[in-house]
Amino acid sequence: MTTFVEGRHAGEFVLSEGSGHISRDNGTVASGQGKLAAGTVLAIETGKYVAAEAGDTAVAILFAAVDATSADAKAVVIARSAEVAGVALTGLVTAHRAQLADVGIVVR
Repeated sequence: MTTFVEGRHAGEFVLSEGSGHISRDNGTVASGQGKLAAGTVLAIETGKYVAAEAGDTAVAILFAAVDATSADAKAVVIARSAEVAGVALTGLVTAHRAQLADVGIVVR
């Protein structure tokens, strides 16, 4: 029997967000980031989103998976006024919790 592993669904990590999708923004994930899953914590470098690492300042969360392996990828991000499930985020470190709170994203 074949076992299938299902990835994260778009927005699966969102517990609540502002009405009218006020929590979401459109943006660009920088080329070379590879395949990023929904729920990836993001930082900004040179005006484009990148997967946040421990020393980066977290500013948003990727809403749906993108493939930025060989080209920039258009993306939807949660950028403000939201409550999210920390267990469903990729790349979250302790410092990112406070940084996301600074932009209005509460990690539960």
